[in-house]
Amino acid sequence: MLDRKPDLVVGGINHGDNSSVNLHYSGTMGVVIEGCLKGISSIGYSLCNHFADADFSSSLLIYAVLLSRSWSMACFGDLLECE
Repeated sequence: MLDRKPDLVVGGINHGDNSSVNLHYSGTMGVVIEGCLKGISSIGYSLCNHFADADFSSSLLIYAVLLSRSWSMACFGDLLECE
């Protein structure tokens, strides 16, 4: 589908903690694992809250900072300009 390999794969955000045995059937972590298997830097985000009305807004700043740092790390040393 793409003419080049992505610089970074991002999965999530979703309900749940995606840890332990939950990792095996998590779509969020499935995309992260597939990215890693293809040699692509990957990160998954989850909110450990199982309530139907979970408020994800409290996590936005944290995820934005983590994503920007992850993007910088994925592009570090790359001779191509990251867009």
